[in-house]
Amino acid sequence: MARSVSIPAVEARGIRPTPGMPMLERQGVLGLLLVSGAVIYMVAMVGYPFLLALYLSVSDANVATTGLGNFVGLDNFGSLFQSSVFLTALRNTLFFTAVAAVFKGLLGTSLAFLLAENL
Repeated sequence: MARSVSIPAVEARGIRPTPGMPMLERQGVLGLLLVSGAVIYMVAMVGYPFLLALYLSVSDANVATTGLGNFVGLDNFGSLFQSSVFLTALRNTLFFTAVAAVFKGLLGTSLAFLLAENL
């Protein structure tokens, strides 16, 4: 006696799974098969650069040269915070972010008040 498996996507179309149905419809494999290409692409396009950035941040490897670098741990970050160029860039970035956030908030609130004035 064949065991009946309940598949909501197939039953929603009014089709009851039977032992003679194609395997793609009966076991819900078609959906996974169709999505697998997009998942593999996203993992390759996001995962590889992320892992490469992690590797480069804890080694003395350089993207311009070939070969594996030596593991240096968090030494790269220690030298980064001792650099005056980095600290200046960080200060400028934080200042720009704060000014832009305040400006956008004031502009958005002002426009909202102007638009709501005649309601």
